[in-house]
Amino acid sequence: MDTAKCGSVGSMATSAAEGLSADLHKRKADGIFYTPRFLTDFMVRLALEKPTREPPAILDPACGEGVFLVSAFRRLLELTRDAQADPARLLRQSLFGLDLDPRAVESTRAALAAEATCDPRSLAANVRCGNALVDRNHDHATAGGDPGRLAKLRPFDWGDFDSGFGAVLARGGFDLILGNPPYRRERGYKAQLDEVASSDFGRRFRRPRMDLWYFFLHRSLELLRPGGRLCFVVSSYWTSGAGAGALIGALKTQCRLEEIILLDAHKVFDGVQGQHLILLLTKAEPRGRILVRRVPKHSTVQACLEGSASFVAYHKEPRELFAGRGLDLEVPSGLLIERLSRFTPLEQLGVIRQGIAENPAEVNRRTLERCGGPWSVGEGVFSLRPAELESLGLSPEESKLVRCYHDLGDLGRYRLASASRRLLYLTEETCPEIAAFPRIEAHLARFRPLTEARRETRLGRRAWWQLHWPREPWLWERDKLVVLQMARRPSFALARGAAYVPFSVNVFVPNPGHAELLPFLLGVLNSRLLWKWFRHHAKRRGVGLDLGCGVLREAPVAGLDPEASAA
Repeated sequence: MDTAKCGSVGSMATSAAEGLSADLHKRKADGIFYTPRFLTDFMVRLALEKPTREPPAILDPACGEGVFLVSAFRRLLELTRDAQADPARLLRQSLFGLDLDPRAVESTRAALAAEATCDPRSLAANVRCGNALVDRNHDHATAGGDPGRLAKLRPFDWGDFDSGFGAVLARGGFDLILGNPPYRRERGYKAQLDEVASSDFGRRFRRPRMDLWYFFLHRSLELLRPGGRLCFVVSSYWTSGAGAGALIGALKTQCRLEEIILLDAHKVFDGVQGQHLILLLTKAEPRGRILVRRVPKHSTVQACLEGSASFVAYHKEPRELFAGRGLDLEVPSGLLIERLSRFTPLEQLGVIRQGIAENPAEVNRRTLERCGGPWSVGEGVFSLRPAELESLGLSPEESKLVRCYHDLGDLGRYRLASASRRLLYLTEETCPEIAAFPRIEAHLARFRPLTEARRETRLGRRAWWQLHWPREPWLWERDKLVVLQMARRPSFALARGAAYVPFSVNVFVPNPGHAELLPFLLGVLNSRLLWKWFRHHAKRRGVGLDLGCGVLREAPVAGLDPEASAA
């Protein structure tokens, strides 16, 4: 290619990159994060291990600025057996990308063209603009025929020979699909998830509390040829199983899961916190052990991926990995965890609930920044310090609405200190009308803009002066176990009599006739044995465990017969 043409290619690449940079903030807000080159190079090498007889068809279904495809192109040049191969021809034969953002499409074409020294316009059939999850054949189901909405959705017909990737699918499908699909959880993106779910494809896989990227994995399994591979980097919160039942079912039954690389909470993307992992699978009959590798705590992702540091590695049998509702990614414990599963689950012995959702307990910095108002950070709303409560000067009748209330600092392993706060326990039963309690009303009226903004209040289900989710009163009055939802290790404590706890604490209240088991259950649930079980089944949060109600219900506590215990 002559110098003038190379200059043109460089100019186009620069222009596209500048345009994409201007839109970077919006893409991050939409859950789209660009992937560092050391990660894309590693994933491509992981998935493309050796030369192939024919040029493979490689797809990134959410290609962004094209870093995965650039890494894949460089890897293909390394593996090609033909020293005289034309790079531009190899590129057009092998690399395909799709993105909803036209600027991202321009950037990817320009980046690839710069690698192969060809005209970006020659890659129009390889890198296209469209929606990987919305087909043209259900336009009316998703957009009601509205031209404006159709333009925004950008439906894409994968099988079309002119506007899609029909030629690849006619040959059986893609050999490799890789990428960093957008993460968009249901909170904040429900309308978008529902829009996908209005199609036949979306209806098959839509689940409550799912993430948008789950759809990308399901779509990719459809687009892969038999024996094709997939390599994604994704957030790892889904492994606990909440909302990911269809996804985990697909991994278990529709493919051969080869490797999971746990990046944990190490930094991967600029400006992004959270835990991530790399998935490698083959579209084939499930069989064989799964390799699990983990970046050590005191290392870095880049050091491990580039080979200057070592992973912690172990294998798991499918029955060990697919245990319970989610994925068990801990080091195998032999038959111990399986044997524990034969014991009585905690839910058979009583009721498990989350603590009270005051909403708000007090004014925090985020609320103050979002809403302004004549408040100060830390000022109690429903949850007050004793001095704050005293300053209200409540009448004897108003004082009957006050409960001793535990802060998180009051709880520990085998420890429940005296309640450090006071709760205005206003519910439909205790306070159907606020006028009879003028000093409480005057206090809460200062925060009325906050309480009226709550969902339940907006929907007319909860008065502005009442607690958002007070739960059933008997939960707080009876003997029970309380446990911090987030802790380094399980931290259960015994509460005799009345004990009111907040949202970040869960409670276990035994069934009638089982109260005498509480000391025994306290010891079991705080034991090292159950700590090991929780590490295999609970969601990880940083260095700690998330002991939500779901995992607590399944906790194996002993070979107890609930009926015999009650006799």
